[in-house]
Amino acid sequence: QILKKNNYTTAAIVSCIKHIQGLERGFDVFIDNGSIKADDITQTAISWLEKKHKDRFFLWLHYYDTHSPYRPPPPYNRIFINNFNLGRRHASIAKTYGVLGTISSFVAEDNITDVDYYISQYDGAIRFTDEQIGILLRKIKELNLDKSSIVIITADHGELLGEHEIYFEHTNLYDATIKVPLLIKCEKIIPASRIINQQVQSIDIVPTVLMLLDIPKDRHMQGESLLPLIFEDSNHHSVYAFSEEARPNNNFLRECVRANGWKLKYKKVNTHENYELYNLDKDSEESNSLINVEKEKFKFLKKELDNWRRQIPINGPKKGYP
Repeated sequence: QILKKNNYTTAAIVSCIKHIQGLERGFDVFIDNGSIKADDITQTAISWLEKKHKDRFFLWLHYYDTHSPYRPPPPYNRIFINNFNLGRRHASIAKTYGVLGTISSFVAEDNITDVDYYISQYDGAIRFTDEQIGILLRKIKELNLDKSSIVIITADHGELLGEHEIYFEHTNLYDATIKVPLLIKCEKIIPASRIINQQVQSIDIVPTVLMLLDIPKDRHMQGESLLPLIFEDSNHHSVYAFSEEARPNNNFLRECVRANGWKLKYKKVNTHENYELYNLDKDSEESNSLINVEKEKFKFLKKELDNWRRQIPINGPKKGYP
């Protein structure tokens, strides 16, 4: 919406997200034909770019292939099978999501219970999507857009592949779920191969794009531009990162704050509340809560989480995954 108001042509070519109400706002073109495969997303994007590449444009592509159920096309469904010792780990199949130690029937393929088989399919889906993004990037270069475009690659969540007895879901705000890739390419401005080790948040992406385009950021907008960090001024960026998973219709809420190697998780179901505290430097798998040991650390991070919660608009987005 902001870019459209600033005379950018806008388009979204996406997969399986029609259910998110209002997402199409601000787009001149919004294409979602359901479960579109990565190669179709790329080819549709290339066709659009060939027509619109002389405009100032914003193009958003949403690749869904790495989301469960994992069904990469041949030969990607066979590439990684030999990397695993199939048959060593099994999990039963359940009719619904959320049953610990089971594979949801939504994910299951031909009643296969082999955990490593599904991970091989997940890896194949990643390779398939990665190659399609490569085809798109080559087209951007062919159209002489590579030196004048901002290219950002990220994800909305990670995936649990058996950690904590959760198979092929993205829930509970574990690090395997909330840590995602973020790559930004902008020639002449952002140094090549610059790696940022400090944690940042997905909501920092929009302020970064606006600063790169010299468009003022609304004072109510959450997030901070990443440019100071990119240019090695870490003092101007928050050390705190917040995540939320909410299903308001079920009176269900999870929140967490992550800072300086520590993580505080909060869960509320109906009126029952629960906190967990982890030292990520010593317990990266989040298996030993120190809530009753590190009381000062808990008190400090709880205050930060409470302050963050108060800043969120009461009527703001509270959508969970379907």
